[in-house]
Amino acid sequence: MKVILLNDIPKFGRKLEVKEVSGGYARNYLLPKKLAEYATDATMKTLEARQKKHEAHLTKKLEELGALFASLNGKKISVSVKANEEGHLFAGIRNSEIRELILRELKLDVPEDAIELEKPIKEVGEHEIVLKASGKEATIVIDVQRASE
Repeated sequence: MKVILLNDIPKFGRKLEVKEVSGGYARNYLLPKKLAEYATDATMKTLEARQKKHEAHLTKKLEELGALFASLNGKKISVSVKANEEGHLFAGIRNSEIRELILRELKLDVPEDAIELEKPIKEVGEHEIVLKASGKEATIVIDVQRASE
């Protein structure tokens, strides 16, 4: 069964992508949660126009984000997390947590895929994080401190 994805679904597909899925997966998960719609002749005709509009929106958003990167360069964000005596974090800091930190501290909504992180942060200390979008690049510093109990 062919469906059109209405949202990005991690490790499955991007918004407005046409995917072949099993009928049960579509009827029991994707369609009830409004993550997809049936790929009928009528929806396929409008799909190209919707894709162009979505791409234009994404391009504009990335260009705006790239312009803001100049002001972000060198910014420092501090965060306190639970860690053991040696400075190893109990839970690693991933892209989603970094995105939330940037949103909370710098008031900037950065997409997770613009954050380049090789592996989760698992140590106390300062860590440089590279942000990339539309050819622009910025480096911010995340200062991870051990939370006092």
